[in-house]
Amino acid sequence: MHNYKFNIGAMGLKIWLVLAILSTWSCAGEQSDEISLTTFLPNGAKFKGKIVEGLFEGKGILIEATGDSYEGQFRNGVANGVGVFKGHAGDRYEGEFKGGICEGKGTLVLPSGDRYEGGFRDGHYDGIGIFKGHAGDQYEGEFKNGKYDGRGVLSFASGSIVEGEFEAGKLIDVRKRTFALFHKISTVVLPLMLLVSVVLNVVLVFKRR
Repeated sequence: MHNYKFNIGAMGLKIWLVLAILSTWSCAGEQSDEISLTTFLPNGAKFKGKIVEGLFEGKGILIEATGDSYEGQFRNGVANGVGVFKGHAGDRYEGEFKGGICEGKGTLVLPSGDRYEGGFRDGHYDGIGIFKGHAGDQYEGEFKNGKYDGRGVLSFASGSIVEGEFEAGKLIDVRKRTFALFHKISTVVLPLMLLVSVVLNVVLVFKRR
């Protein structure tokens, strides 16, 4: 399992325009304190969008010097609302933010190919969600602080399935366990046997005629 927490808008300190190099900007109406522009910041980052009283506000695009980027809603200088974060290493999060952190519902795809879709709280997996590992394992159920916590179903690439109660990422109570061989028998062999039986019955009916 991965804990995933990042803060978009760590630069949410007031960004005074006198410290930035401005390009391609235009005033919004006649209000000089609301400016839509492309701003190059002293730390190498670039922001395109509206700045209200020195803070990012509304819809905008922030590209950091590291290559990380965020496109979406800002409030009081930080990501707040719906947006998309793309990390320079290949990670991608699309969903809800609050105070610059993943909060609400979202989808996260990691460079390894692991994928999580569901609830987030304070930047961690939290609530109901589905985690799909790149190797084929999957967990669907409740999360807390980035770990399996609560009732859930853990499916392995081998075909084995465990349903039960989890706490802090560990299985503490098994409610149902299905082994790989039995899973294959129940999902492949039995339906095939049923189909063969139906076909044989049809053949016998025609022979009797």
